Amino acid sequence: MAKEALGVQQKFNYGANRKVKKEVYVREMEKVIDVKKYETIEDLVKDYLDYYGAKGLHPANLQVLSELAQEDFSEMRAAVEAEYTRIKEQQRLQLLENHLFSKDSSKKDIKYVDSLSGLEFEDFLKDLFISYGYSVEDLPYSNDYGADLIISKGAKRIVIQAKNYQGTVGNKAVQEVVSAKIYYKCDVAMVITNSSYTENAIKTAQASGVILVDRTGLERILQEGSMYFNSLVS
Repeated sequence: MAKEALGVQQKFNYGANRKVKKEVYVREMEKVIDVKKYETIEDLVKDYLDYYGAKGLHPANLQVLSELAQEDFSEMRAAVEAEYTRIKEQQRLQLLENHLFSKDSSKKDIKYVDSLSGLEFEDFLKDLFISYGYSVEDLPYSNDYGADLIISKGAKRIVIQAKNYQGTVGNKAVQEVVSAKIYYKCDVAMVITNSSYTENAIKTAQASGVILVDRTGLERILQEGSMYFNSLVS
C-alpha cells in the first residue's frame, strides 16, 4: 500500500510540475507576443520566429502558441515550419548573393572580425544587432561594470561582453558580465569572442547562466543571421 501511495504521489507531483512549467511558458510568451493584435496567422508566426528563432520549433513552445492563438496545433506547427523553411532559404540565398556580388562581403566573415581592434569589434557587433532588429543602448567605450553592449527587443534586455582575442577568454570576462547583468538589470548575459574559452570560464558560465559564444558560434551568427542568434537568447 505504501508503494502504491508513493507511486500515486509521484504521478501527482509530475503532473503538477508539468502544469507549473506550462504556466511559466505561457506567461513568458504573453510578455513578448500579444496574439490579439495579429490579423493573420502569417504575421503572428513571423514575429514568433523573430523572437524565438529555431527554438520556435520546439513542441512545448508550439503548443503554447497554438493555445494562445486558439488554433489547431497541427496547423500552427505546419505554418511555423513553413515560415522557418522560407526564412532559412532566404538567408541562404542572401549569403550566396553577398559572396557573389557584394564588394563588402568580407566584412561579414570571421577573417574580417579577426582584423578588428577591440573597439572596432564592439562597433561591428552593434551594427550587426541593429540589422537584426535590436535596439542598442549607448554606453561609454570605457565603463566599470563589464558591459560592452546592451541590446533589446521587446521586453528582453541583453548585456554583452565582446572579446576580440587571439588567446582563450578567461573567467574574468564571465564574472564581469554577471556583474553587468545585475547592475544594468538585464535579463540575459552573454560573452562573444572570435576565440575560445578556458575550462574555468565555461564552468562559471554554466553555473551562472551566462551564454558563451565562441568562434564557431560567432561564425554561425554571421552565416545564419538573426534566426540563429535569437535561438540563443530566447
